Amino acid sequence: IAISNGNSLGEAIYLYQPSSGNLNVSFRTTGLSPSINILSANWNIGYNKIAIAYNSSLGEIFINGVSKGSIALTALPTCNQFVLGSRPDNAGVLVPSGGYKQALLFPTRLSNTQLATLTTL
Repeated sequence: IAISNGNSLGEAIYLYQPSSGNLNVSFRTTGLSPSINILSANWNIGYNKIAIAYNSSLGEIFINGVSKGSIALTALPTCNQFVLGSRPDNAGVLVPSGGYKQALLFPTRLSNTQLATLTTL
């Protein structure tokens, strides 16, 4: 899943699963790439409810009703596109094996209580 400027990975927020089997959320901008790494034991086999939240100083990920990590941010990427299944710089890299049931994009950051409720199974 990528939220980006549509041109490069240098301006993007994306969720991906590297070969380690963990989940990563990267907030990339102006040469910076702070990331949240979530161990594979922190989600269910099959479908999960995941929310990525951010504002000008903090990025956070909720999985199945629980915050699984946060990271301080010093800059936000310029984003105007929401993409499922690929990265802006390398189409096809993020193609999921299981698919999606629903994807939502909110124009403002939800509260932690709202994120927990939204992602509770």
